[in-house]
Amino acid sequence: MGKNNGGNGGAVVNVASMAALRPFTLPIYSATKAGVVMFTRCHGQLNYEKSGVKFTCVCPSAINTEMLKNVLTSGGEKMREFVKRNPAIEPSEVAEAIIQLIEEGKPGAVMTVIKGEKNEYVKFTDKMYIK
Repeated sequence: MGKNNGGNGGAVVNVASMAALRPFTLPIYSATKAGVVMFTRCHGQLNYEKSGVKFTCVCPSAINTEMLKNVLTSGGEKMREFVKRNPAIEPSEVAEAIIQLIEEGKPGAVMTVIKGEKNEYVKFTDKMYIK
């Protein structure tokens, strides 16, 4: 897909989670989703000029899927409490955010999708602290 490999460029939208951006009760899940966010940012900000491939990432809150239903019925009390406080979004809401990222997101952009809120781009600092 990359221009540097004979392609025309393109767009990749990775799917992470709000668990990548806030402490969550599932540390391994959160850590892997945080890795997806950083992978996206690195490719988006460091390789776009060379490849023409725009990497972006969507971080939805809980999504109304079979997986969530299984977690909620398998005894996950903390997860049930979480979903009570943070209503699940529909897959179509994630799809709309993905279209928004493809159409207007800058390379390396990360967007949150939370029920009842406007989709927001996450603001990161790119300052490097070296002592």
